[in-house]
Amino acid sequence: MNDLVSMTYGTKLEKKGTTPDSRILVFMTGFFLGLVFFYFAGKQLIEDTGLLSMDYIETLKDFSINNKRYLLYILGIRTKQFLFLIFCTLSIWAGCFLYAVLGWSGFQLGVIFFAAMYQYGMRGVFYCIFMIIPHGIFYFLVFVKLLNRKLENDKKYYHKKVDIIDNRARKVYESIKAYFVILLLLCLGILSECYINPWLMKWILLFF
Repeated sequence: MNDLVSMTYGTKLEKKGTTPDSRILVFMTGFFLGLVFFYFAGKQLIEDTGLLSMDYIETLKDFSINNKRYLLYILGIRTKQFLFLIFCTLSIWAGCFLYAVLGWSGFQLGVIFFAAMYQYGMRGVFYCIFMIIPHGIFYFLVFVKLLNRKLENDKKYYHKKVDIIDNRARKVYESIKAYFVILLLLCLGILSECYINPWLMKWILLFF
């Protein structure tokens, strides 16, 4: 009997370790759909909109940033996006909303990535990388933590024994701590987008 339990438990662990994370699958699906979209419509999109054209690059080179105004601008945009994500987590369709956002982000990144690579080769790859660092890392962590909290809450709701065992004060403390970390990451993302990323973009544009 013990051997049977051990074999069953070991099989579950093996499946858990080899099954791809659904979040990664959704993001990569969006990314490759962006590739397909670019393959069929991207070239025409570049011609019609001037997406990442040399004129656009030259405009970026000559663009000077008022840090204070830019900070207020980015703060307004990211705050609205963050509130939208909070709304998604509170909705009864939270999982669908969050996965849709994840897939759409992958799609957008795929289109921009392949458009830049199509026009500039390896320079375009580096352009895309520098376009989303370091702030993109912080925003990604914010999204992942919000998504993880939603998944954890669903799991606890399903396994009601956990709700009975957990102390209410401890749950409140963990929620406050989690959202404090999320807000801290959001602030770090905004500050790095306003004060670090423009400097990095100026540097990478020297190669265009």
